[in-house]
Amino acid sequence: MASDLVIRSGLPGWIIQALRSSGLRRLGTVARLSDQEILSIPGIGRRALEIIRVELQGWTGGATAGHYAVDEQIME
Repeated sequence: MASDLVIRSGLPGWIIQALRSSGLRRLGTVARLSDQEILSIPGIGRRALEIIRVELQGWTGGATAGHYAVDEQIME
């Protein structure tokens, strides 16, 4: 079973640092956040959100794909 630790993910270091600085240590926790909640994290913008969602799709086998499609309207 793959680890869900943010630090062991394929996310860039600057995103990992921003997530961990906000107390987020696990991808499972990040996956449950809305796009607006993720965007409220200092250092996380629209591009970082896109990178996070792509990483989460790979990690969950695409389980967040529907969530991303709904919240994509926010990014427009």
